[in-house]
Order: sequence, then C-alpha cells, then structure tokens
Amino acid sequence: MAKAAVLLPRQEMQQMAADLIAQYTNLSPFCIEYTHTDAACQRAIRLQNDGCELILARGLQAAPVDELAHQIPNIVGMKDTSGDITQTSEFIRRTRDVEFKVFGGKDTLLYASLCHGAVGGVCTAANFMPELITDVYNKYAAGDLAGSLEAQFKLNPVRLSMDAASFPVAAKDMANLRGRKVGVPYLPTLPTPEGAAKQGFVKTMTEAGLL
Repeated sequence: MAKAAVLLPRQEMQQMAADLIAQYTNLSPFCIEYTHTDAACQRAIRLQNDGCELILARGLQAAPVDELAHQIPNIVGMKDTSGDITQTSEFIRRTRDVEFKVFGGKDTLLYASLCHGAVGGVCTAANFMPELITDVYNKYAAGDLAGSLEAQFKLNPVRLSMDAASFPVAAKDMANLRGRKVGVPYLPTLPTPEGAAKQGFVKTMTEAGLL
C-alpha cells in the first residue's frame, strides 16, 4: 500500500509530534522527526529504503526500523532496495516477532531476500518481464529452491543491462521492445538512443527468451 502524502498546517504538525512523543515515550527523536504524521494516519504505512532516498528518511538502518516496527502500530512493513543483503536480513531478523513484513526491492536479490525471510519482492523488471520475476517467487514458494535460483540467474543479466541507461527509462525501453507500446518517457528524460546500451538490452533479453 502506497504511503499517502499529508500536508498539514505547521501548528497541527507540531501538535501531532507532541502527542506522539507523549504516547510513545521510548521512541527516539530520529523516529519522531519522520513519523509524527504517520502515527496519526489511520492507514497501514510501509517504509521504503532505497539506500539513498527514503519516503521517511535517508539511509534507514536496522535500529530505527526496529523501533518503528515495535512502537508505531500502523507501520506494518517495508521495501528494501539497498542492495545490501546483510541489511535486508537485519530488517527481517529484528522485526520478525511482530507483524512487520519486509519486501525485497532489488530485482537481482529476490531469491536471496526470500531465503532470508522476505515475504515477496517489489521489482522494476516485473513491469516488462513479469514471467521471470514470478518464476523466482513461485518456484521458491513451491519448495523448488534450485529452480528458483536458476530463474534468478536467468533474469539477472537482463536487469543488470538496464544499468547502462538511466532509471526508469530502461524499463520503458524494454517494455517497448516487447511490444507493450508504453510510449516515451516524460521530459526531461529521453528514450535510450541506439548504441551499446540498447544493444545490450536486446542481447540479454534475447538470451533470456524475452524477444
């Protein structure tokens, strides 16, 4: 569930923060700063850790996520796109005693995330090659670990070839290559021009049986 943006008057925001501090006396100032509106929200909230940019903060580490998971009832899970499997596993280890669900956010580490206890993945590549992403998950869920790992290895070269272009333009380029007719990116981003990067898309997608 996506986190809804909340824009409130400064005085109301300050009152929310004061109420939260009074209600959750063990919550650190760091977490107070980024969650005073979230705790007042009646919807389920999921954090997102990109390693460089967060919905709630920058560079979320295991300790504040542990604190948020245990102190704020409606913060129920997160997506971790850090690419650091140790960090992903720490998010899972430290919150496994509560109903807090961690989703892997790095396509190339979907299998590894599942092995560490992630409940699923939020994958860019699912926009244009859903069959490869779901193959990793479905085989893992069925207990075919070897098959799941092979499916992961099949999709990785495609996902890695995207790094030669800008994000998220490469995903749209690849969708178009598969005949999805999703159009061109919004300016100022532009489609990947003809050249080595696009040739890399075609090569890896062909080898994966996508073209």
